[in-house]
Amino acid sequence: MKSLHYFFLGLFLLSFYSCVQDKEEEGDFEFKVVLQEEPDRLNPMLSQMSVATQVESHIFLPLMEYDPGNLELEPMLVETSPSIESYDEDGKAYTFNIREEASWSDGTPVTGHDYLFTVKAALNPHTKSNAWRGFLSQIDSVAIDAKDDKRFVVFLEEAYLLSLPVTCNFSIYPKHYYDPDGYLDNYTLSDLKKDSIDGNAERFGQQFNQIVYSRDSIMGSGAYRLDSWVLGQSLSLKKKNDWWGNGILEASPDKITYLFVPDEATAITMLKSGDVDLVSSISPTVFADLKKDSAASQLEFHTPKVMQYYYLALNNQNSLLKDKRVRKALAHLLDLEKMSKVLMADLAKPIASPIHSSKTYHNSNLQPIGYDPEKARQLLFESGWSDTDGDGVLENTLNNETEELSLDILVTQKALGRNIARILKENAQEVGIEINIKGQNWGEIVRQINSQDYHIAAMATRQHPGLDDLYQSWHTASIGPDGRNITGFGTARTDSIINILRTTEDAQQRKELFLMIQEIIYEEQPMIFLFSPTETIIHRSDIEIQISSKRPGYFENTAQTK
Repeated sequence: MKSLHYFFLGLFLLSFYSCVQDKEEEGDFEFKVVLQEEPDRLNPMLSQMSVATQVESHIFLPLMEYDPGNLELEPMLVETSPSIESYDEDGKAYTFNIREEASWSDGTPVTGHDYLFTVKAALNPHTKSNAWRGFLSQIDSVAIDAKDDKRFVVFLEEAYLLSLPVTCNFSIYPKHYYDPDGYLDNYTLSDLKKDSIDGNAERFGQQFNQIVYSRDSIMGSGAYRLDSWVLGQSLSLKKKNDWWGNGILEASPDKITYLFVPDEATAITMLKSGDVDLVSSISPTVFADLKKDSAASQLEFHTPKVMQYYYLALNNQNSLLKDKRVRKALAHLLDLEKMSKVLMADLAKPIASPIHSSKTYHNSNLQPIGYDPEKARQLLFESGWSDTDGDGVLENTLNNETEELSLDILVTQKALGRNIARILKENAQEVGIEINIKGQNWGEIVRQINSQDYHIAAMATRQHPGLDDLYQSWHTASIGPDGRNITGFGTARTDSIINILRTTEDAQQRKELFLMIQEIIYEEQPMIFLFSPTETIIHRSDIEIQISSKRPGYFENTAQTK
């Protein structure tokens, strides 16, 4: 779910290489993929873009990962699923055994010490990893077997709805590479959960946060290493020689190259000419037209239902949007049914909540806000907005000053976001709201959102196959530069519901709480929910690749020629 970068031309070449350089062999299979935006960095703990996660998944591995086919957690770095035992009243102990052959790029074995280091790094308040910190704070302690450092036990003191994923579904980092000075060695997890901690923890944070550990000094246990990165143009991964996971995990291409092409027409031209092998997230109308194109016989088309939704983020902290009636009025200005047909070629379904319709606790009683300009006018009038000077734009007195209802909407070059912004601008003008469309590159949009310096932003989010932990996106503790509650919405009641959701083991109570918080979010309209789309993927017909509802909908490591 994220927007497009501008295509930066004329930038100088910056090629980065990891420790081991493999010689190119004639006949290597290079799989070329178009990405509409460039990763912000390659550091799973710090990156904020879904395309970064996509690339990182081939460099870094978790203990267990969701299988693209059955969407169940399956062993990856570990031999089997963990054994689970109860301790104390609510505690759980998860015992893991890392594969004997698992190693880092330099041949060093992956051990429990790397796992413990990763958790410490995430919990360190000086690491810019607020999302990971909130997730992994559930881990109480880690005990490494003194006789076998590939065997360790993870203790969770309290019940947690994502107890298994929280212990095993995050990328593991090599301790010896990312903390060579042992800055975090003498801290316990309890120490690092304190916000006031400093000393070596602060030194580690300053070191780890540097761009060097996200661009040129990168090491993982995955099948691929970073081969080159030409900023604004392309990024390539090279398969490691004699990778330990051969025969266990699939890694077919010898090289995976990502080309950053934000212009859709250019990407399609490159696909037809054979310059790239796959493009995705194609505009539904363009996708439908391409299936009728003469070149279609050389292409394969896929439309997996990915867990993703589009929305307009609203800055609830801004004085113009603090009143929920203004937010509701904006929602009433978009005809989602018509837009899904015209803009999405019926390859999307209007939504009303952040919970995907495939989940058992999705609140199906909530219907998308209907298009109703008169209702919008009424809500604006009730909240004190009127056109007192006759210039066509509504005014109100806020904080003892007269303010016009003039809102900026941030968009990138992506056609969908721009089209939605144009529709909102036209419809809003009819009721006295001025909408200014601001084209920005993705990095600038992220900066403005993180600093709460925005009104509206066209966004998308991709969701997790498992249970939803709403803490990162909806809890007030996640409001701020390093958090992911970008709307700034939250109340004592919603925080309380989220806290209970995270710990209850009662499935029925959990469902009722999920239904309840969806009703609250619906009533408050902290964002305008738009569509849950079908992914659009096109690749060369002489290529085979696994397609899945798991993001991004295809898996580069499975690509091979027929």
